[in-house]
Amino acid sequence: MGHCISIYVINKSELRDEKISNVLNDVKYSKISWTELKEGLIATTDIPNIREFGKDKTIAVLSTDYFGEAGHQEAKLFVNNKKEYDKSSEFEWSERPINSVLKMMGVSKKDGQDEFDTIGLSKFRSNRDFNFIEHEIGDL
Repeated sequence: MGHCISIYVINKSELRDEKISNVLNDVKYSKISWTELKEGLIATTDIPNIREFGKDKTIAVLSTDYFGEAGHQEAKLFVNNKKEYDKSSEFEWSERPINSVLKMMGVSKKDGQDEFDTIGLSKFRSNRDFNFIEHEIGDL
């Protein structure tokens, strides 16, 4: 079975800022579709105008590409548009970049799971699996 996702993850609490509504009013799209994950995180597959959106925010970019047991994962963490972390397990198999970034975002693993499973990402096998519900930023 495969697992191939490419998503942006942000703490839901960071979207309650009025500046975000101003950013979105300046772009073609007035809505971003989000999926709520566990531990107060939300995910989306697309953020229009990421540079503007990322001002004063912490955003993780997470990717997996597995088929069966072969594959790799990548993770980047941006704080106020500055890259703070950027690693891949493609050539360093002991590396677990997604769990590292989730820890940096404050996720603590629970019930014998790793951080990836703790926030519920294991149930998403591809980007199509995200059951997006559109929210206006002011609704969050």
